[in-house]
Amino acid sequence: MSSQPWPAPTGPTSRRCLDPASVAAACDRLRAAAAEDVLDEMCEAVRSLLDGDRAAVGVADGHELVLVASRSRSADQAAVRDVGSRLPVEGSVAGLVLASGQPHVVHDTQQHTRGRFVLNAVEQIRSSVVVPLQRRGAVLTVVSSVPGAMDEASREVAQVLLRAAGDGTDRLRTAVDVATARFRADGEELYRAVLESLGEGVVVHGNRGQVLVHNEAAPRLLGLTPDELVGRAVSDARWQMLEPDGRRIPPEEYPAARALRTGLPERGRTLLLRRPDGEERVMSVTTLPRRGAGDDVFSVVVSFADVTDAHRLAEQAQVQARRLDAAMQLAQLATWETTLGTDDWTFSDLLHHVTGQPPGAEVSDAAVRAWFGPAYPRLLEEWGHVLRDHQPRQVTTEIALPGGGSRTVSVWLDLTLDEDGVPVRQWGVVQDVTERVTALRHLQENEEMFRLAFDEAPIGMVLLDVEGRGRVLRSNAAFRTMIGRGGDDTTDPLTIADWTPPEELEQDMAVGLAFVESDRGHNTIERAFVRADGSTVDVLVTASMARDVHGRPLHVLAHVVDVSERVAHARELEHLALTDGLTGLANRRRMEDQLALALSRSHGRHGLVGLVLLDLDHFKVVNDSLGHGAGDALLVDVAARLRSAVSPGTMVARLGGDEFVAVVTGATTAAEVHEAADRLLASLRRRFDLGGTAVVASASLGVAVSDRAATASELLRHADLALYRAKETGRDRVVAFDAELRTRADERLATEAMLREALDEGGLRLFLQPVVELAGSGVVGAEALVRLQHPHRGLLLPGAFMDVAEETGLVTCLDAWVLDEAVAGLARRPGTRVAVNVSARTLEEGTLVDRVADVLGRHGVEASRLGIELTETSLLTRVAGVAQDVGGLRALGCRVGLDDFGTGYSALSHLQAFELDFLKIDRSFICELGRGSRQDAVVTAVVALAHANDLYVVAEGVETEEQRRLLLRSGCDQAQGWLFGRPAPPA
Repeated sequence: MSSQPWPAPTGPTSRRCLDPASVAAACDRLRAAAAEDVLDEMCEAVRSLLDGDRAAVGVADGHELVLVASRSRSADQAAVRDVGSRLPVEGSVAGLVLASGQPHVVHDTQQHTRGRFVLNAVEQIRSSVVVPLQRRGAVLTVVSSVPGAMDEASREVAQVLLRAAGDGTDRLRTAVDVATARFRADGEELYRAVLESLGEGVVVHGNRGQVLVHNEAAPRLLGLTPDELVGRAVSDARWQMLEPDGRRIPPEEYPAARALRTGLPERGRTLLLRRPDGEERVMSVTTLPRRGAGDDVFSVVVSFADVTDAHRLAEQAQVQARRLDAAMQLAQLATWETTLGTDDWTFSDLLHHVTGQPPGAEVSDAAVRAWFGPAYPRLLEEWGHVLRDHQPRQVTTEIALPGGGSRTVSVWLDLTLDEDGVPVRQWGVVQDVTERVTALRHLQENEEMFRLAFDEAPIGMVLLDVEGRGRVLRSNAAFRTMIGRGGDDTTDPLTIADWTPPEELEQDMAVGLAFVESDRGHNTIERAFVRADGSTVDVLVTASMARDVHGRPLHVLAHVVDVSERVAHARELEHLALTDGLTGLANRRRMEDQLALALSRSHGRHGLVGLVLLDLDHFKVVNDSLGHGAGDALLVDVAARLRSAVSPGTMVARLGGDEFVAVVTGATTAAEVHEAADRLLASLRRRFDLGGTAVVASASLGVAVSDRAATASELLRHADLALYRAKETGRDRVVAFDAELRTRADERLATEAMLREALDEGGLRLFLQPVVELAGSGVVGAEALVRLQHPHRGLLLPGAFMDVAEETGLVTCLDAWVLDEAVAGLARRPGTRVAVNVSARTLEEGTLVDRVADVLGRHGVEASRLGIELTETSLLTRVAGVAQDVGGLRALGCRVGLDDFGTGYSALSHLQAFELDFLKIDRSFICELGRGSRQDAVVTAVVALAHANDLYVVAEGVETEEQRRLLLRSGCDQAQGWLFGRPAPPA
C-alpha cells in the first residue's frame, strides 16, 4: 500500500473548477498503483481532490452494503475501522444509485428527502456524491460536512478518477471482488478461490462434468460466449486440448475429467488449447477436486492461465541466441578469452580475419603482442585499469597488417570474477572499425562544409526541430538580419513565434506538424514574417525534410528569400487585374472571389449573403444619341452613386457593359438585402449631367440571398433570373428571386437538358404544314415545323422548348437541323417547295447565306424551291448585315419573306428597307376576321400594302371557311391552317 500522502487540492473545488494538473497527476498515480492498493488509492485520491471528509467503496450484499475500502480526512484509523462494516441499503442514497445505475449528488442533506447516508462515521454529513462502479452492485461515495461542497463538478472528477483506476476493466473488478470476498459469509474460502484465479480463467464442473459456474475470463480464454459455456459437459466441449508436441488428448483425459475420475489435484500442466475459431493458445492448467462429507468428488475447480507469451518467449530466447551468433558474424565481432596466469586462449574463428592474420595462426601472449605492435603498451595500460577497477574498458587503435597497410580496430576488455570477486578470466571483443572511423572523418569534413554553406549563405537559412514546438536549432546571419534580430543562437535563441503573427501561430504550428507527419520531401510557401520592430517582410520559404536511413524525420531545413519587391509589384498587378479600368470598381473576377469567400464564411452562421444584380435600362440609347464618351461618363457617375448608396462592407462591382452587382454581407434577414437594393435604385433616379445634357437613368435590379443558394454560381443565376423578371415586368424596379422563379429555373434547366439530348440523340422530328393557293385551292408548298419526341411526354410542340432554345442559343442548332432536314426532303420529293424559319440568333452569326448555299449544294436542290422566313425582331438586330443576308439569299434564288407580320415592332418600314418576296400575316389577325369591319379592314389594308410593295401575301392560322372567303375577297394570295391541313410528318 502506498505510504505517500496525496497532495491537497491546489485550485478551487466544488462549484469551482478543479486544478487540471492535480487531476492529471492523480490519474497517473492511480494508473500506476498496484492492483492490491488501487481501491485505497482511489478513495484517498477522490477524498483529497474533492476536499471531502471521507470516501469509501461499498458492495451490496443482500440488503446491506459492505464497506470494502475507506479513507478519512482525519489522521486516526476511523476509516480503517469502518472497513468491513455493514450498513442498510434500503432507503439510502446508495440504494437509489444501486437501483438506478446513475450517479447522484446531494447538495444539502437538510433539503433532501432521504435522510440516511452510507458513511455513519461522519456525524454531520451535509453534502455527498455517490457514483456506481461498472462492477455491478458497487458504489463510490464521497461525503462532506460542508453544504454544497459536493456538486456536478465533484461527480465528474470522481468518474474521471474511477476510469483512471480501471473502472470497467478486470483490474478494478478483481480488486473489488478480492476485497469483498474477505467480508462475505463464506469469506475465507471464496477469498482463497478468487486469489488463486486472479488473472486466470476459472470453471467449476459438477460431478457429471457439466460446467456449473465460471468467472468472466473463462469464456474469453476459451473463445466462447458465456451462454455457450454454462451447462456444457467435458465430453461436449467445443474446444480441443493437445499435448505441447501437438498430440491430441481424448476428452476423457481432459484435466477436469481426470480429476473427477481420480480425485487427484493437478497443478501447472502445460497444454495446447485449440479454440473454436481455430486459434491455438498455450495454457497452464490446474485442477482442484472438491469433496463432500462422504469423501466423494462433487465438483472440480479448473483454473487455466494463458502462458502463450511466456512459451513463445522461451522459444524466442533460443532463437535470440542463434541470432546473437549471426549478428556477431555479420558485425565481424571477434571474441577471445584466456585464464589469468596461463597462456590458454579460447577465440572465435573471426579473430584471424579481423586482425589480418592467416587462418590457423597461433594465438598466444606473444602473438597478440606482435599483432598490436606499437599499440600493445597501451593495451597493457588499459588492462591495468580493468584489473584494478574491475570495470570494462574500450580502446580504439591501429594495428599493422601482415601484408602491409593498417586497420583500425576497437577492442573491448573485461574480466570474469569468481564468487569472492577475484578475477579468474579475462576476455574481450575485437571489431574492425576502419570504415566507421573513415566515415566519421568524412562526416566531420561534411559538417564543416555545411557550416560554411549555412552560415555564410546570402539567403536566410533556419534549421527547425520536428517535435512540433517550433524551436530553432540553428539560424544564419542573413535570416536574423531579415527579421531584424541580432545576436546568435546561443545568446538569443529563436522560435517560430518570433516571426509569426500571433493570430497565425496556431495554424502555422499545425501546418508544420502536418508537413513533418507527411511523406513529402519539401514544401514551398509564400507569406509575411513579422520583424522585431513590428514591420513585415514578404518571404518565400522552401522547407526541406531531412530524414534518417529509415525515413524518420530528423529536422527541417528552411531557405528564406526576401521577395518584398516582387510581392509589391504582384499586388499592384493583381489590383489592376481585379479592378474595372473605367469605373475603379471591382471587376467580375474580384466579385466572384469575394462572393465565394462571403458564402464560405456564412456557412454554419446566422448571417446571410445577398446579391443585387443591376442593369441600366436603355443604356444603348445614350451611346447611340450622345456617343460612347457620354456613355462612359454615365457609367462612371453610376458607379460613384452606387458606391455611396451602400453600407460599409458591401462590395460594388461592374460586370461589364452597363451591368453592375452589389455583394451584401452581414445581413440577418432577406428584407435587409431588399432595402439595400431599394437604396441603389433610388440613387439612380436623380438626373445625371453629361456635359450639359441632363439624362435620367433607370435600372432593373434582381435580388437573391444565400438562404436559397449554396454556391456563388447558384446565387448569380438566381439574381440573373430575378433581373430578367424585372425587365419582363416593365423595368425600373427591384424583383427578388422566389420559389416561382426557382421553379421556372428548374424547368428551364430540365428543358435545356431535354433539348440538348434531342439534338444529340436524334429526338427532333420534322413536320410540314401545307400552304395553298386561295384562288385555286391547290397546294403550292409547305412550312417546315419542328417537334420534339420525348420518351415519356410524347410529341412536344415548339412552345414547350422554343423560349429556352432562344435563351440558351440552341435555337441556332435547331435552325440548322430544320434547314438540313427540309432541304433533304425536297431532294426526295421533286417539284415540292418548302419554307423554313430562321431566328434572330442565326442571323446574328452572319453565316446564313453560306450555310444555305452549302445545304442546297450537298442535297442538289434548286434554290427557288426554298423559302426563308424571317421575324420582325430578327430584322432589327443588325439592319445593314440583315439587308446584306437578304440580298445574298435572293441572289442564290431563294424566296425571302417576313413572318408573323404585325406581332413585333412597327414593320411598315421593313417592306421598303429590305428586298422581300412575301409577307405572312400573323394568326392573331386572321382569327378576328368576320367579327367586325375594323378587323376585316386591317387585313385588307395589309394585303394592299404588301401588293403595293410587290409582295405576295400568305395568311397563317386559317381554320374556317368564312375566314378563307374573306381572305380571298381581300385579295390574299395564299393561306395555311387547319382548314387546309394540320402539320404532319413528310409523306
